[in-house]
Amino acid sequence: MLKRTAGCLLLLLSGLVWAQTPEEEVLSAQMAYQQTSRSADTALRRLDAAQQAKKLAEARLADAQNELQRREKDVSEAAAAAESATRQLQASEQHLRQAWQHKDALR
Repeated sequence: MLKRTAGCLLLLLSGLVWAQTPEEEVLSAQMAYQQTSRSADTALRRLDAAQQAKKLAEARLADAQNELQRREKDVSEAAAAAESATRQLQASEQHLRQAWQHKDALR
């Protein structure tokens, strides 16, 4: 319904454009140009904002990927340290067990 109404108005207005004087036609064209220029400016500002937001998101993503790599390295180093500590604990337990067995054997 709205599209039909807009279409009818457009036809009516286009018919009026033909009936205008050259001065009115220039004024009408200037107004249309100004409106189109505002629309283009708005679109360009929106594009610029979107591009800036994308650059910011890419920078945050790069930072997050670097942080993830650092954390993966930390986890790997911590796992290696935990494994080493576990082996040392097992060796200490074995030594303690042997010491107790040796003590018990001397009684």
